[in-house]
Amino acid sequence: YEGPDGDINLAPLQKFEFYEYQKNHYLIPHLGNSEQWANTLFFGSDQQVKLSLEIGGEPGYELISDPLQVGTWAFEGIERGTGFVRLLNHTENPTLGNDAYWNGIFEFARRDGIAGSAAIAPIPYRTTPGSTSLILPHVAKDQENFWTGYSLLNPGNTTTLVQGVAYGYQGEVLAQTDFLLPPQTQDIRIIQKLFPSLPIPTIAWIRFTSETPICGIELFGSPNPKKGYLAGFELAPSSRLAQLLLFPAVGFDSDRVTGLSLVNPHSQSISIEIALCQDVLGGDNLVQLGNYQIPAFGKWTALLDDLRQNSGIPHSQMRAIRVYSNLPITGFVLIANNELTQLGGYLGIPGSPD
Repeated sequence: YEGPDGDINLAPLQKFEFYEYQKNHYLIPHLGNSEQWANTLFFGSDQQVKLSLEIGGEPGYELISDPLQVGTWAFEGIERGTGFVRLLNHTENPTLGNDAYWNGIFEFARRDGIAGSAAIAPIPYRTTPGSTSLILPHVAKDQENFWTGYSLLNPGNTTTLVQGVAYGYQGEVLAQTDFLLPPQTQDIRIIQKLFPSLPIPTIAWIRFTSETPICGIELFGSPNPKKGYLAGFELAPSSRLAQLLLFPAVGFDSDRVTGLSLVNPHSQSISIEIALCQDVLGGDNLVQLGNYQIPAFGKWTALLDDLRQNSGIPHSQMRAIRVYSNLPITGFVLIANNELTQLGGYLGIPGSPD
C-alpha cells in the first residue's frame, strides 16, 4: 500500500490466534524517534479486544486502550523506545479456546517534511522473542542511491554477546565483529559503522549470532535528503528459512522494478528453481524462469524483469514468484518505481514444498 507520503510499504501478514489470556505477545523491534517519525499500529480483529502497549527502555511506561470493537483501527502517538504489543481478549473470564483472530502492521513514517515510510508485521511469541541466529540478506552496492542499515534489539533481561559476520557474494568471509548488547536495548547502525574497514559493495549479506535470542529489522533508504524513499523488513530468523519461498507481490508492470535476492546460509552449494505463477498458490499456472546454483554461504541476485524477458513472458502474466531449493534458504524482494521515489520490500514467506 502507499504510505501517507506516497512511498510504498509491504508487510507479509499471517493469521494470529489467541488461545491463552496474556500469554501471547507481539514484539515491535523498532520504534522511530517521535520528533522525526510518526509511529502507527494498524490492526483488525473479528472480536472485541484490548491493547496493552509497553514501551521498552522506559520502565513502567504503558499505554492501555479502551475496548476496541470488531473491525479495523489505528493506534497512533507512540513515543520513542523499543516495545512489544500484547493484544488481549476483552472478557471478564477469559478461558482457553476463547480465541480472537487479528492481523496488523506497524508503520513508521517521516513527518519532518521529507518523504519516506516503512511497514513491518509485529513478531508473535509466547515466552521468548527472537532467535540466536539472524540473517541480514542484502547490502546495497549502489551507495549513490541507497544506504543500508539495521536495528537490532536484545529483548531479554541479560546482556548478550553478538557476533556479526560479513560474507561476500561467493561465500567468502570478509570480516567478523563482536559486541555486547545490554538488555532491553537496541544497536542501530548503518553497515559502514559495523564494518568500517570493508568496501560496502563487497558485502553480500551478514549473519548475526548471539548467546540469547535477539531480533530486529533491516532498512534501506536514500542518502539524498530530498528523496526520502525507505524500505524495511524483519531480519530473517532460523524459523523463516525454507525450501519453498513465496513472493505473492512482485510489482511487475512497466512502471516498477523488482529485485530478488536469495541467500544460501549453508556450508555446501545449493540448487534453486524460480517459477512464475498467476497467484502465490501456483496451481497449473507455473512457468519456470530458470535453475541456478548458489555457492556455500553465497548469494544470488537478479532483476525479475530480466528473467521475464529471457522467458518471453509478458508483464500482464507476472503476478507472483515461487522459489524452490534443495536446502532451506531465505531471501527478499525489493520493489521500486522507475523514478526511484518509492521503495518497498519484504522477506520471502516460507511455504511447504509438498
